[in-house]
Amino acid sequence: MRNPYSGVSPKRLVWSLVAAGAAIAIVSAMPSCEDGRLELANAVSHCRNVTRFDPNQRSALSSTKAFVACVDHKAGKAGRPYFAEQRALFEALPNHPCEYVGIWAATRGDQHYRMVLDEDGSFRGQAYADSRAVYGGMTGNWGVAAGKLVWMYDKGLTWPPDANPIVPQGQGSFLLREVDGSTTRYDLLDRSVFERCPAEG
Repeated sequence: MRNPYSGVSPKRLVWSLVAAGAAIAIVSAMPSCEDGRLELANAVSHCRNVTRFDPNQRSALSSTKAFVACVDHKAGKAGRPYFAEQRALFEALPNHPCEYVGIWAATRGDQHYRMVLDEDGSFRGQAYADSRAVYGGMTGNWGVAAGKLVWMYDKGLTWPPDANPIVPQGQGSFLLREVDGSTTRYDLLDRSVFERCPAEG
C-alpha cells in the first residue's frame, strides 16, 4: 500500500493534520436537528410547568407571552430556530382589527355559538341551546397575526397554539380553518356596542 504522505514535508504534514482536526471539531460542535428539537421540547415542558394562567392576575395573552419568552430563553441556540415561527406569531400581538371585532354567530357543523370578540382583545363564547358541543362557555383573548386568528384561553395554555387561518367571505362574515381541515363560519350579528370600531366595520 502506497504511503499517502510520501514526499510531504513534515511542516506541511503538521498543518494538514491541524486543519483536519479543526474541521472535525467544528462539525462535531454543530448542533444536529435532533439536538435542536430536543432542546425545544425540554424548554416547552419546563415552561409549561412554571407558567401560571390566572385570569384574576393577568390576561391569557400576557400569560401566553410569558410562556413564549420562557421557551425562547430556555431553548438556547439549538432550539430557537425551530421556535421562530411561533415566537413571531405572538410578537405580532396584540392586534385586534375592527373587521373582526363584534358579536358573531359561529357555526361549525351542528355546533352553534354566540362569540363576542371585544375590541380590548378579550373574547367570550357561549353555545346555543341546540348545540351538541360538550362545553358551553369559554373566555380568553384573541388576536390576528400572519393571516390567522389566534385564541388564548383563560383556562390555561393551549400549545401548539390554537391559530386558525382566516378565509375572507365578504363584509360581515369569514371562515376559520380548523386543524382537522373543517371550517367554522362567522356571521356578524352586531358591532354597534363597541366604541373604537364603527358599526359597519
